[in-house]
Amino acid sequence: VCFDPYFSPQKKINIFFSEINLTTGTKIDLKPIKNDRDPMPHNVVYNKKIYVSSYGAIDVLDCETNTLEDRIMIDHDFYPNADFDMACLNDFIYVAGGQTNNGYAIAAFRRYCIKTKQWISLGSMNKARRSFKLIALNNHLYAIGGEDSTVERYDLEKDVWEFVSSVSNNTYLRS
Repeated sequence: VCFDPYFSPQKKINIFFSEINLTTGTKIDLKPIKNDRDPMPHNVVYNKKIYVSSYGAIDVLDCETNTLEDRIMIDHDFYPNADFDMACLNDFIYVAGGQTNNGYAIAAFRRYCIKTKQWISLGSMNKARRSFKLIALNNHLYAIGGEDSTVERYDLEKDVWEFVSSVSNNTYLRS
């Protein structure tokens, strides 16, 4: 699944999705999401659905029916202003880091259960991060880079983050 943010003259972002069959090379255009958008939308794919961040919410596009489902609202006491990242692991969408309205990086960490439709707070990252990458790999989550050169790994069973490595320089990453 590919997505292409398009900035309209009204400064709204239209996000167009396409599904490409890698065997045949055929492309199917899916329903566009048109709304006020985060200028750098984040997305995760889970169970034939695309979850796309917007200001204070996550939109859900069902790729099989080509329909938009109900929006997932992000708790207002948690929601970062910008520069957060999302990852999907098992039946959960994880949202981490970002920045406040004042431009300060935050270490907040939450997850959304796709099955129960509930948000819960988790242990904060050790380092406040913005403009970083959150990656799910081998039943762990990794927070890489941002305004420093560290890499942290989240242990799902213990609900703790631990530093595991560093990168050569401060690494600003986007989804």
